[in-house]
Amino acid sequence: MHWRLITLGVCVFCLAIIIIKICSILYLPCIQLCYISKDKTFLSNLILEDRPKDDRKGLQHSNNR
Repeated sequence: MHWRLITLGVCVFCLAIIIIKICSILYLPCIQLCYISKDKTFLSNLILEDRPKDDRKGLQHSNNR
């Protein structure tokens, strides 16, 4: 049982390293993405900036009614 647990732990550790390497190769600013995901207000501001201002005004008017 102990050998199975050790080999399973090593396999999981190796898989984690491989996944991290793949992520770092595919997404070079991976650390920046992690910080952005932590800062949810920054993401919400980006989403609001992507939408036209007219849509936001229309939503505000509908909320006031």
